[in-house]
Amino acid sequence: MKKLLIVFIILPFISIAQIDNCIITSHANHLYEWDYNDEEIRKYDDHKESITIEVYENYYNIEIDNMSQKVNWYYDSDTDEGNPIYFNQYYSKIVFNRIMNEIFIYSDYDREQEAYTNILVLSELTIKNK
Repeated sequence: MKKLLIVFIILPFISIAQIDNCIITSHANHLYEWDYNDEEIRKYDDHKESITIEVYENYYNIEIDNMSQKVNWYYDSDTDEGNPIYFNQYYSKIVFNRIMNEIFIYSDYDREQEAYTNILVLSELTIKNK
């Protein structure tokens, strides 16, 4: 059940920065959650399952454990460091960190805290042009 929950958490949030017509594979995934008591982000799960993302200009297909989903996304702006920021159809914020070779997916925005309460970090990436 936990694995299935992680699949549904990950599926809506994944994107890649200003790259299309490529295939991205993440070999490590780290889940973080806002701790309201300590008022900080804490890691609560790690996974070594591979996630494959086939990226196109306006959408991507993601496959986890033979489950596939199409997700629409769009470019928003760049961070001060030049890392592109995207938003997907579920209002999650996606940042591709080129230096660290990781994708940060921020979800579940808390208006009171003015912050996202969940972060998924995709790492150990392999990117192949189609």
